[in-house]
Amino acid sequence: SNLKTLDLSSFQTNQVTNMNSMFIETTNLRLLNLSQFNLTNVRNMGSMFTTSTKSPLLVIAKDSKLLNYNYSSGNRTFTGPTFNAGGGTFADNSPTKNYFQSIAITPTDPKLQIQTFNQFKSSLAVEKPNSIFAGWQVNGVDNASNVTDLLTTTYQATWTSLPEIPSDTDNVRPGTTSLFGLTYIPKQFGFLATPLNESGTQQISFNKQNSFDVGV
Repeated sequence: SNLKTLDLSSFQTNQVTNMNSMFIETTNLRLLNLSQFNLTNVRNMGSMFTTSTKSPLLVIAKDSKLLNYNYSSGNRTFTGPTFNAGGGTFADNSPTKNYFQSIAITPTDPKLQIQTFNQFKSSLAVEKPNSIFAGWQVNGVDNASNVTDLLTTTYQATWTSLPEIPSDTDNVRPGTTSLFGLTYIPKQFGFLATPLNESGTQQISFNKQNSFDVGV
């Protein structure tokens, strides 16, 4: 099926006893609203969400059986929005980040608020050797009013490469850089003994082993 979203929040299920294979092989389904499902009398939930290939899914539910269901055993994975470091890494050294960290959430979960997503996005820190983070390239929907509109969206980190240090024996790259920061700076200077003037312009000569380079 090509169905991507399904809202069954109006269904009354308190008399249902068997939900075996109810959503089997719905590989394109990304959002499933089961917020009013009551599984008190359900005895069989085998292969309820199973797909033959890895398939992202977000389930909105209140029933504990749905919130605690073992979705991964049926090849279900976290849905987007997804962030890719584009050859770099996030703070925990991972190359990718998923906004949703569970497949089933409640209707009141803060993760469903666009403000929470924007805070998550702005808090992400990525780094890549000899590069400056230049922003996110959006593949899919962007600037949505609802987080559920971003389930298939991927954010790819883009980078600006820093120039090579002319001489790494007497230059050093700062630990952190930005689009407005130094790319490399002199490591050390050697100053000649110079008498200080009591007034006026003061000139102090210095030696540097190879070259004097400042990159900005």
